[in-house]
Amino acid sequence: MRVSSAVPDPTAMLVINEADRFKEASVEQVRNIFDHGGIGLVLIGMPGIEKRLALYPQFYSRIGFVHEFRPLGAPTTERVQGHCKKLKKLVNHLNTIVIVDVLKETSPGYAVMRSLVISGKIETPHNRMEKPPNPAPTECNGSSSD
Repeated sequence: MRVSSAVPDPTAMLVINEADRFKEASVEQVRNIFDHGGIGLVLIGMPGIEKRLALYPQFYSRIGFVHEFRPLGAPTTERVQGHCKKLKKLVNHLNTIVIVDVLKETSPGYAVMRSLVISGKIETPHNRMEKPPNPAPTECNGSSSD
């Protein structure tokens, strides 16, 4: 894996969550990426991560500092959740726009597909609704098949 370029980007960063669950092979892989990648590294984990990583002296010697975050208070948590909801709506909207643009560029049958989606003949997450159950079969023209 090659991450570096001719002029390294001083803001390039690899963020790894649940780093406290690393096994020895994972530690060695991350150390190799850090040594050869020219990127910053942020490890996120549960309390005690520093002690676990200290078991790997070759890796631990590369750690610049450890910072422990306090839990968020209720007002901050509510504010962050509100921002996340707004962001999710925006991302969903942007994804839809991107998908439509890609389909327009790459699919010769785009117009047909669009009309099928709009008519509800093709189900998408946007037009999925509870559909009424299939009606029971009825006899045609009042005839019976006895």
